[in-house]
Amino acid sequence: MTTKDRLKEYLKYKKVGRNKFEAAIGVSIGYISTKAITITSDVIEKVCAYFPELNIDWLITGRGEMEFTEVGLLQPSPDLITALKETIASQRLTIEAQREAIEAITKKMPVQNRKEVEMEEI
Repeated sequence: MTTKDRLKEYLKYKKVGRNKFEAAIGVSIGYISTKAITITSDVIEKVCAYFPELNIDWLITGRGEMEFTEVGLLQPSPDLITALKETIASQRLTIEAQREAIEAITKKMPVQNRKEVEMEEI
């Protein structure tokens, strides 16, 4: 099955007429019915904008479900969670090191300059 075939199937599933859909995304009437098998990337972008729930992986390759489910959108992969936790831990270390550097620099400043810095923070 081609990308164009899957798009036709999806339009049928959504009960959206081809001509109405083609007009809505700004392609020529009959675009979906033409003999050409491929769909250009700019048209795929328009299709995804029109149907945000459409699984682009399914549209292009046929893998996965036709539409995203709320559960699928709300549950990030374990690898993503691990990467985000590592990023957060790294950022915490950076923030703490920056705090320590600021404290060290502040202690070296003359008293008058420290008061000016404190006033600017307020």
